[in-house]
Amino acid sequence: MDASSFTPVLPRYKYTKKRLTKFLDKRILGVPINDGGSKIMADTPTPKKPKNRSTAYPGVTLEEAIEAAKLLRNNLGAGPYSRDSAAVALGYGGINGASGTKIAACVHFGLLVRESNVYKQSELADQILVATSEDERLVGIRIAFTKPALYKKVAEEYNDKALPKMLDNILVRQHGITERAAKEASSLFIKSADYAGVLVNGVIKLSVADGALANNAETESPALADNSQSQPNGAPRAAATPAVQGGLPVVIPGTEVTIVFPMEYAFALGTGAFTEGIKLLADNIKAVQAVSDNEQPADSSEE
Repeated sequence: MDASSFTPVLPRYKYTKKRLTKFLDKRILGVPINDGGSKIMADTPTPKKPKNRSTAYPGVTLEEAIEAAKLLRNNLGAGPYSRDSAAVALGYGGINGASGTKIAACVHFGLLVRESNVYKQSELADQILVATSEDERLVGIRIAFTKPALYKKVAEEYNDKALPKMLDNILVRQHGITERAAKEASSLFIKSADYAGVLVNGVIKLSVADGALANNAETESPALADNSQSQPNGAPRAAATPAVQGGLPVVIPGTEVTIVFPMEYAFALGTGAFTEGIKLLADNIKAVQAVSDNEQPADSSEE
């Protein structure tokens, strides 16, 4: 639109050609102008700097998470219950930073299972909070320690090694923890490892969990004993029979086959590391048995 062909309603002071051009550009076309009256491009919005998100980790210690799960059980039972109800049961007015952190930590440690928008206590929580023996409770605590992906990775990396003094920097450089969160994440890991009994004289010793599980297997550990129970992925859990010299016998579900695992694999058995393999083995044994049954000669006796 040209200034000569348009007569705008102007204020009561005299407009020069330059002022009129600025008026038209700004009021009619909505284009910013510079001091010389010429058009300039509108400022491009500065893009927001993306937030540097940290790798997920429990926001409280394992001991605090277990206490929170215990409080939930005392106030609400095993569940299910909503997140808001859980927050109130933990002593908060509702969902906030502190209550959300505790609930999330219970999920990280495998004490709570989230299904859609409700929570319920897990079999691991049962093993710890309503244990039938002290060994079962201790094994459950050690299994809970390895449930967070970060904790499992770090513990396995430094198993039988001294935990580095600069663990916070290692978490930043190698595990995706932000610098702002590193000291807290490092401190929580160390306190949780100590509580679980896997930090011995500054050395990560996952084998102590192996020993506890092996000792518990002498009386058929409830952590492994019930075939009807399932792992979180729905696969059946192998049953452990009383330990024999040098190994831990495991009954393959649905069969009469027993295999003996070396004792050093006891902790891995307890955490479900062999679940899929055992399930596959059980399926193969059943398939072979079915073929064998079909190949048996028919009864040729005459009536």
